Amino acid sequence: MEARFLRIRGRERIYPVSRINADINEVVVETELGDLPLPMTSVDFIALDELRTPMFQPDESAASPQVDLHGLNVEDALSELERAIENALAAGRNKLLVIHGKGSGVLRQAVWEWLRHDPRVSRFALDYATLDGTGATRVQLV
Repeated sequence: MEARFLRIRGRERIYPVSRINADINEVVVETELGDLPLPMTSVDFIALDELRTPMFQPDESAASPQVDLHGLNVEDALSELERAIENALAAGRNKLLVIHGKGSGVLRQAVWEWLRHDPRVSRFALDYATLDGTGATRVQLV
């Protein structure tokens, strides 16, 4: 199934659809704080190919650093993430691509929890241009 996204009417932000509960006319979106149920009448669905430019523009001068956490347990993944952030900042870079994969979402949730509390991170979001938008997170460092 093609990845689907939506925009809550009256807002600019785009959210990935977690599931649709057609029997009660409800759609559930994935947010930084968890799943959020919404009435289908309050959203506009967006196909993957209709998405506008991602939050981060590619840096044409050099590839952004990235860290691939596939196959790691949470403890090892967070250790690798810490090292990747330190290396990016030491190299004078302010962007990092974190590849956590899709899977069950446990690794992404752990990564996001870590990023929320790291003072070196100014913002982060799913990278809709990579891995269908759910397998990687773009991180903006301070």
